[in-house]
Amino acid sequence: MGELKAHCMAQTNNDADDLQDFLPFVNHYLNEGYDILVGVWEPGKHVEARPPQTDGLTVEYPILVGDADVPRLPYWCHRYIADYATWLLYRNGNPQKQSRGERYRISFEEGKNRMTAEGGKAGAEVAAGGGDMSRIVNVFPDKPQAYDPPRQAPGFDPLE
Repeated sequence: MGELKAHCMAQTNNDADDLQDFLPFVNHYLNEGYDILVGVWEPGKHVEARPPQTDGLTVEYPILVGDADVPRLPYWCHRYIADYATWLLYRNGNPQKQSRGERYRISFEEGKNRMTAEGGKAGAEVAAGGGDMSRIVNVFPDKPQAYDPPRQAPGFDPLE
């Protein structure tokens, strides 16, 4: 989480005037972005507020609390979590800051689209040689059909 915070602060230009305004919200925004991406990566799953090992249960996606905590998503997804937090930090500012944050929202949306396009966790397992992902094959017939123009009702004149 420390790396994500640093990335987020770098994206906001480490503005000392804004730092006191941003810091109370950064952790919450990072976890919110993490939760959204977990749902894209593995539909139906969410970040859990429990520590990783509670009551002998393993938490698959624990909430990020300390600076050493790392999201349990592929590394290439981490920047999109920081982009989400940066967008939200700028969202509550003046119109100039809001427009500055818009590119981070767009980047976050592109990241969600990339995760979806790659099939999320199931797609990663297939790419690694495991898992099963059904695909539709042979949707079109092997031989193209001859064109058969639509028939018109007797007595129909399209020029009338």
